[in-house]
Amino acid sequence: MGDNSSHGYAQLCWEQQARIAASSLDTERIDLNNLQDSIESIRKMNRTDPEEFIPQLTKLLAESGIALVFLPHLKGTKLQGASMMSGDRIVLAMTLRGKDADRFWFSLFHEISHIINGDLFGDKARSERDMDISAANILIPPQAYAEFVSANDFSKESVVEFAETIDLQPGIVAGRLQNDEKIRHDQLNDLKIRYEFDKTA
Repeated sequence: MGDNSSHGYAQLCWEQQARIAASSLDTERIDLNNLQDSIESIRKMNRTDPEEFIPQLTKLLAESGIALVFLPHLKGTKLQGASMMSGDRIVLAMTLRGKDADRFWFSLFHEISHIINGDLFGDKARSERDMDISAANILIPPQAYAEFVSANDFSKESVVEFAETIDLQPGIVAGRLQNDEKIRHDQLNDLKIRYEFDKTA
Protein backbone atom coordinates (compact mmCIF):
# COMPACT_ATOMS: atom_id res chain seq x y z
CA MET A 1 0.00 0.00 0.00
CA GLY A 2 2.88 2.31 0.72
CA ASP A 3 4.06 2.14 -2.88
CA ASN A 4 0.60 2.90 -4.21
CA SER A 5 0.25 5.82 -1.81
CA SER A 6 3.64 7.19 -2.87
CA HIS A 7 2.68 6.85 -6.51
CA GLY A 8 -0.62 8.65 -5.90
CA TYR A 9 1.15 11.49 -4.11
CA ALA A 10 3.75 11.77 -6.87
CA GLN A 11 1.02 11.98 -9.51
CA LEU A 12 -0.79 14.70 -7.58
CA CYS A 13 2.47 16.65 -7.44
CA TRP A 14 2.95 16.13 -11.18
CA GLU A 15 -0.56 17.41 -11.86
CA GLN A 16 0.07 20.44 -9.68
CA GLN A 17 3.24 21.16 -11.64
CA ALA A 18 1.13 21.00 -14.80
CA ARG A 19 -1.31 23.57 -13.42
CA ILE A 20 1.55 25.87 -12.46
CA ALA A 21 3.15 25.53 -15.90
CA ALA A 22 -0.20 26.27 -17.55
CA SER A 23 -0.80 29.41 -15.49
CA SER A 24 1.42 31.46 -17.81
CA LEU A 25 -0.45 30.42 -20.96
CA ASP A 26 -3.33 32.36 -22.49
CA THR A 27 -6.45 30.44 -23.46
CA GLU A 28 -9.95 31.23 -24.66
CA ARG A 29 -13.07 30.07 -22.80
CA ILE A 30 -13.70 26.34 -22.80
CA ASP A 31 -15.46 25.33 -26.01
CA LEU A 32 -15.82 21.57 -26.44
CA ASN A 33 -17.69 21.96 -29.72
CA ASN A 34 -14.70 23.79 -31.13
CA LEU A 35 -12.43 21.03 -29.83
CA GLN A 36 -14.59 18.40 -31.49
CA ASP A 37 -14.46 20.34 -34.75
CA SER A 38 -10.66 20.57 -34.47
CA ILE A 39 -9.94 16.86 -34.13
CA GLU A 40 -9.26 16.25 -37.81
CA SER A 41 -6.93 19.25 -37.97
CA ILE A 42 -5.05 17.90 -34.97
CA ARG A 43 -4.86 14.45 -36.50
CA LYS A 44 -3.31 15.83 -39.68
CA MET A 45 -0.41 17.15 -37.61
CA ASN A 46 0.87 13.59 -37.18
CA ARG A 47 2.76 13.87 -40.47
CA THR A 48 4.77 16.90 -39.32
CA ASP A 49 7.74 17.30 -36.96
CA PRO A 50 7.36 18.44 -33.32
CA GLU A 51 9.05 21.75 -34.14
CA GLU A 52 6.13 22.46 -36.46
CA PHE A 53 3.16 20.84 -34.77
CA ILE A 54 3.76 21.80 -31.12
CA PRO A 55 3.14 25.55 -31.68
CA GLN A 56 0.16 24.77 -33.92
CA LEU A 57 -1.29 22.27 -31.46
CA THR A 58 -0.76 24.60 -28.51
CA LYS A 59 -2.57 27.44 -30.32
CA LEU A 60 -5.42 25.28 -31.55
CA LEU A 61 -6.08 23.79 -28.11
CA ALA A 62 -5.86 27.23 -26.49
CA GLU A 63 -8.70 28.34 -28.77
CA SER A 64 -10.84 25.64 -27.10
CA GLY A 65 -9.86 26.68 -23.58
CA ILE A 66 -7.15 24.07 -23.13
CA ALA A 67 -3.61 24.83 -21.97
CA LEU A 68 -1.13 22.29 -23.36
CA VAL A 69 2.00 21.75 -21.28
CA PHE A 70 4.91 19.30 -21.37
CA LEU A 71 6.47 18.01 -18.16
CA PRO A 72 9.20 15.53 -17.19
CA HIS A 73 8.04 11.94 -17.10
CA LEU A 74 6.93 10.67 -13.70
CA LYS A 75 9.49 7.99 -12.87
CA GLY A 76 8.22 4.57 -11.94
CA THR A 77 4.91 4.99 -13.80
CA LYS A 78 3.54 4.49 -17.28
CA LEU A 79 1.91 7.91 -17.18
CA GLN A 80 1.95 9.43 -20.67
CA GLY A 81 -0.43 12.31 -20.14
CA ALA A 82 -3.30 13.67 -18.08
CA SER A 83 -6.08 16.22 -18.34
CA MET A 84 -7.48 18.24 -15.44
CA MET A 85 -9.37 21.37 -14.54
CA SER A 86 -7.49 24.45 -13.37
CA GLY A 87 -9.84 27.27 -12.51
CA ASP A 88 -12.01 28.02 -15.52
CA ARG A 89 -9.93 26.15 -18.07
CA ILE A 90 -8.53 22.75 -18.86
CA VAL A 91 -4.91 21.68 -18.60
CA LEU A 92 -3.68 18.89 -20.87
CA ALA A 93 -0.24 17.70 -19.74
CA MET A 94 1.99 15.38 -21.74
CA THR A 95 5.21 13.78 -20.57
CA LEU A 96 8.40 15.49 -21.66
CA ARG A 97 10.51 12.54 -22.76
CA GLY A 98 11.50 10.83 -25.95
CA LYS A 99 8.72 8.53 -27.07
CA ASP A 100 7.42 6.76 -30.12
CA ALA A 101 5.15 8.98 -32.17
CA ASP A 102 2.40 6.37 -32.08
CA ARG A 103 2.34 6.48 -28.28
CA PHE A 104 2.30 10.27 -28.26
CA TRP A 105 -0.66 10.62 -30.62
CA PHE A 106 -2.56 7.79 -28.98
CA SER A 107 -2.05 9.37 -25.52
CA LEU A 108 -3.03 12.80 -26.82
CA PHE A 109 -6.28 11.60 -28.35
CA HIS A 110 -6.99 9.49 -25.26
CA GLU A 111 -6.92 12.67 -23.16
CA ILE A 112 -8.86 14.66 -25.74
CA SER A 113 -11.52 11.93 -25.66
CA HIS A 114 -11.77 12.34 -21.87
CA ILE A 115 -12.23 16.09 -22.31
CA ILE A 116 -14.87 15.83 -25.05
CA ASN A 117 -16.72 13.20 -23.02
CA GLY A 118 -17.05 15.69 -20.17
CA ASP A 119 -15.11 13.56 -17.71
CA LEU A 120 -13.54 16.66 -16.13
CA PHE A 121 -16.87 18.30 -15.35
CA GLY A 122 -18.37 15.78 -12.96
CA ASP A 123 -20.25 13.81 -15.60
CA LYS A 124 -20.23 10.05 -15.45
CA ALA A 125 -16.84 9.09 -16.83
CA ARG A 126 -16.48 6.34 -19.35
CA SER A 127 -13.82 3.71 -18.76
CA GLU A 128 -10.18 4.04 -19.72
CA ARG A 129 -10.82 1.22 -22.16
CA ASP A 130 -13.52 3.30 -23.85
CA MET A 131 -11.07 6.19 -24.17
CA ASP A 132 -8.47 3.84 -25.65
CA ILE A 133 -10.99 2.72 -28.27
CA SER A 134 -11.92 6.33 -29.02
CA ALA A 135 -8.27 7.32 -29.48
CA ALA A 136 -7.59 4.32 -31.70
CA ASN A 137 -10.61 5.10 -33.87
CA ILE A 138 -9.64 8.75 -34.25
CA LEU A 139 -6.22 7.77 -35.52
CA ILE A 140 -7.37 4.90 -37.76
CA PRO A 141 -10.96 4.88 -39.09
CA PRO A 142 -12.53 1.60 -37.88
CA GLN A 143 -13.90 0.47 -41.24
CA ALA A 144 -10.65 1.15 -43.06
CA TYR A 145 -8.73 -0.72 -40.35
CA ALA A 146 -11.11 -3.69 -40.46
CA GLU A 147 -10.71 -3.97 -44.22
CA PHE A 148 -6.94 -3.72 -43.97
CA VAL A 149 -6.73 -6.38 -41.26
CA SER A 150 -9.05 -8.72 -43.17
CA ALA A 151 -6.56 -8.77 -46.04
CA ASN A 152 -4.04 -10.29 -43.62
CA ASP A 153 -1.03 -8.69 -45.32
CA PHE A 154 1.13 -6.97 -42.71
CA SER A 155 4.26 -6.59 -44.78
CA LYS A 156 6.18 -3.34 -44.54
CA GLU A 157 5.08 -2.34 -48.02
CA SER A 158 1.43 -3.02 -47.24
CA VAL A 159 1.54 -1.04 -43.97
CA VAL A 160 3.20 1.93 -45.65
CA GLU A 161 0.65 1.90 -48.47
CA PHE A 162 -2.28 1.67 -46.05
CA ALA A 163 -0.90 4.48 -43.89
CA GLU A 164 -0.62 6.69 -46.96
CA THR A 165 -4.28 6.13 -47.85
CA ILE A 166 -5.41 7.33 -44.42
CA ASP A 167 -2.84 10.15 -44.14
CA LEU A 168 -1.03 8.64 -41.18
CA GLN A 169 2.55 7.88 -40.22
CA PRO A 170 3.29 4.20 -41.00
CA GLY A 171 4.73 3.83 -37.50
CA ILE A 172 1.35 4.62 -35.98
CA VAL A 173 -0.22 1.81 -37.98
CA ALA A 174 2.62 -0.52 -36.94
CA GLY A 175 2.04 0.38 -33.28
CA ARG A 176 -1.66 -0.40 -33.60
CA LEU A 177 -0.92 -3.76 -35.21
CA GLN A 178 1.51 -4.59 -32.41
CA ASN A 179 -1.00 -3.60 -29.76
CA ASP A 180 -3.70 -5.70 -31.42
CA GLU A 181 -1.24 -8.64 -31.65
CA LYS A 182 -1.47 -8.78 -35.42
CA ILE A 183 2.32 -8.60 -35.54
CA ARG A 184 5.02 -9.13 -32.93
CA HIS A 185 6.34 -6.20 -30.91
CA ASP A 186 9.73 -6.60 -32.58
CA GLN A 187 8.27 -6.25 -36.08
CA LEU A 188 8.16 -3.05 -38.19
CA ASN A 189 9.77 -0.93 -35.49
CA ASP A 190 11.91 0.65 -38.19
CA LEU A 191 8.74 2.44 -39.35
CA LYS A 192 8.38 4.23 -36.03
CA ILE A 193 9.48 7.80 -35.41
CA ARG A 194 10.75 8.80 -31.98
CA TYR A 195 10.20 12.30 -30.62
CA GLU A 196 12.50 14.21 -28.30
CA PHE A 197 10.29 16.96 -26.91
CA ASP A 198 12.90 18.44 -24.59
CA LYS A 199 14.52 19.85 -27.72
CA THR A 200 11.35 21.41 -29.02
CA ALA A 201 8.90 22.23 -26.25
